[in-house]
Amino acid sequence: MPSNSTLSLLKQYFTTVKNLRVYLSEILDVDSGDLVRDWAVSGSPDEPDSETYLNLINTSYVAFNTPEAQERNVKFKIYPPMIYMAEVRSHIVKMIKMTVMNPFFR
Repeated sequence: MPSNSTLSLLKQYFTTVKNLRVYLSEILDVDSGDLVRDWAVSGSPDEPDSETYLNLINTSYVAFNTPEAQERNVKFKIYPPMIYMAEVRSHIVKMIKMTVMNPFFR
């Protein structure tokens, strides 16, 4: 997590300084109970890298000088992934096993 001096420095140069988690929760345009929003803002508990993702959004900051953008309520739509990383990993492992078992590749 950034030190108080880092935050103080950011606040000297920017009118708005927010934690990335807070910023994401404000700009993502989905219903409050939506799983996609929950994943984007808090990390998916099913993903092995969720602790790393949580660390990223909890220790990163967004700083900007355009409070009018916030006043306009700019929102970004988010969508569920077309495929989850667990599926990609599973497919890769399956392909590696098929390759290793194939006598053509020995």
